[in-house]
Amino acid sequence: MLPGRYAASSNREKRDTLAPSVGATMHAFHETKKLRLTRQGRSHMPHEPKSPGEIREHILRDHVRLRALLQDIRMLTHSAEKDSAVSDTLRHSLMEFIEVFFRHLESEESLLPDVVEGADSWGPERLAHMSEEHSAQRAALRELSYRAQKEPAQALAADANALVDTILRDMSAEERDLLGEDVLRDDIVAIDQSGG
Repeated sequence: MLPGRYAASSNREKRDTLAPSVGATMHAFHETKKLRLTRQGRSHMPHEPKSPGEIREHILRDHVRLRALLQDIRMLTHSAEKDSAVSDTLRHSLMEFIEVFFRHLESEESLLPDVVEGADSWGPERLAHMSEEHSAQRAALRELSYRAQKEPAQALAADANALVDTILRDMSAEERDLLGEDVLRDDIVAIDQSGG
């Protein structure tokens, strides 16, 4: 687990259980979106990450952006359950998240195989698990994308909340099991060479 960086999530979850007014929700959504776009512009890497440490940091930055999108979705679900006008914004946010998340999966699948496979004897198993998880995530998100076009606001909000819970749980597990400093470290070659 990453120290401190995500510790505030439990406070956010408590705050999110209180449904704000629609106007406040929409204002907060747009302000968060502006902030997120500013963050994305500053954190863009000028080159493709090459070392395990750079790859790890690149993916963790993606996770921060994904969490911000998920936070937007979580905020919108509370109002969408009460006001169907917000459900269009929720649908749009879900579609945006799905697009960004699919690009994130492609990035992981491009960057991680070589460094994870050679990290230790568990590398191939970690990659197989990642591949299975990514396939399941893609299938679930495609299904949600289809249903989001037809579902009423309450059902859509429930599905969106389930999505947020699942993706947050998956990212935390990935950070622990695949992106930890014990797996992705810049001294892998030296450790492998001296191991025997």
